[in-house]
Amino acid sequence: MGASALQAARNVHEKYKVPYAQIELTAMIGMNDVVENVFSLADARTVAAAVRKQGMAGLHFWSLDRDKPCPSPMTAADGNCNGLPGAGPAVFTRAMAAHARAGGGAAAGAASAEAEGLAGRTR
Repeated sequence: MGASALQAARNVHEKYKVPYAQIELTAMIGMNDVVENVFSLADARTVAAAVRKQGMAGLHFWSLDRDKPCPSPMTAADGNCNGLPGAGPAVFTRAMAAHARAGGGAAAGAASAEAEGLAGRTR
């Protein structure tokens, strides 16, 4: 799923000549509406690193409520948890914040500070 998100950004950039600095990505973390489509923690790290490298305008995920484990195994997407076995609370928030910090700059610092604040509220 991470590769699909990045390809979508490349397509918008190349076909419509939209600068990366004006493109933002939003992923549905964990299990998606199509069960085979899973946005994993590895996807989050890969996409966050690419967003930083390309100088994209932003990276978001749907939704903060889903950045926690489900109480039992899931067979479909749930609006209140990510459906990934072993994914603890706020793992996507922390993964994306870590990559924002690694990139430096005012926008990355602000994104990191916001993400860390959100992660603290979900623990």
